[in-house]
Amino acid sequence: MACNRGAKREDAAMGARIMMQTTAGQRPLSLGNTGGKSLLLSSADTPWRGLPMELHAIDARGGSAGEAGPADGERGALVIMEGSLEVTVSKQGQTVKTKALPGAVSLLSGEQRPNVLQWSGTAKALAIQMPALWFERLGLRHPPAEMSLDSALRPDPQFHLLAQAAVLEIEAGAPTGRLYAESLSTAILCHVLERLPMPQVKEHARGHLSEGQCRRLRAYVRERLGEDIRLAELAALIGISPRHFSLLFRRAFNMPPYRYVLSQRLAEGARRLAAGPVDLAQLSADLGFCSQSHFSAAFRAEFRTTPRRYALQHRGILLLDGDESAS
Repeated sequence: MACNRGAKREDAAMGARIMMQTTAGQRPLSLGNTGGKSLLLSSADTPWRGLPMELHAIDARGGSAGEAGPADGERGALVIMEGSLEVTVSKQGQTVKTKALPGAVSLLSGEQRPNVLQWSGTAKALAIQMPALWFERLGLRHPPAEMSLDSALRPDPQFHLLAQAAVLEIEAGAPTGRLYAESLSTAILCHVLERLPMPQVKEHARGHLSEGQCRRLRAYVRERLGEDIRLAELAALIGISPRHFSLLFRRAFNMPPYRYVLSQRLAEGARRLAAGPVDLAQLSADLGFCSQSHFSAAFRAEFRTTPRRYALQHRGILLLDGDESAS
């Protein structure tokens, strides 16, 4: 029941803008002098089920911002994706000037918002909201207070790569599904925890999944290939936190959980294609793909051929749907 309530709370947030707090009050996030026109991409406009994200254009040539940051009680991050900024910030009585290039990351907290004295430049920046519910999934009672200490825009190549992967998935309409979004979001949060000066919550994966646990996971996935599997479900199946589970799963299966589920869906698709006539649209839906085109693209990437050609090569049968270009 708790999981269902959490899912409802999460789904209720779909479509909502990320909010920011300024000296003038709370409003939807916008960056630079472009106002509401800064928004380029929002995860809320897609089926994405990971951390809420917005890609913004920043035009801050000669601009000043004042105090601004996440709403009270909220946490988040700002990642410079393209361009560059020069930012002068006053915080805790100190004035710091920083030049932020692609890959620079700032962790932000509503408890202690930075006061931007001056900034200049043009850039694209990804704003990532980190709701308390996501930290709870990692086994933490509350978001780390240490995030308020790490607001400087400093280089973080690994965070940048994770952000790029998220933007690509959201731009495509989040076709890979919930498990990928949750896995990528969990990786981002785990990286945040590793970055913070909080050794008491750093959880390094020790040990390994037993053969019995691996069998249980294989059977669970095999029975639910058409379902929207959640990372928390898989972790709960063997009684460990999603953060620990992701690391141990990769160690046991040589791939992340979302990639394993995808490979099993494609393997089942190949089996059915070779077994007899198949309606490709129905097969795609049965295996949990968001569309026939997404299944076909994933199948080509895995098997280096189209579903139609695969069927012809293995059984000489024709599909009931679509032409060669669509399959």
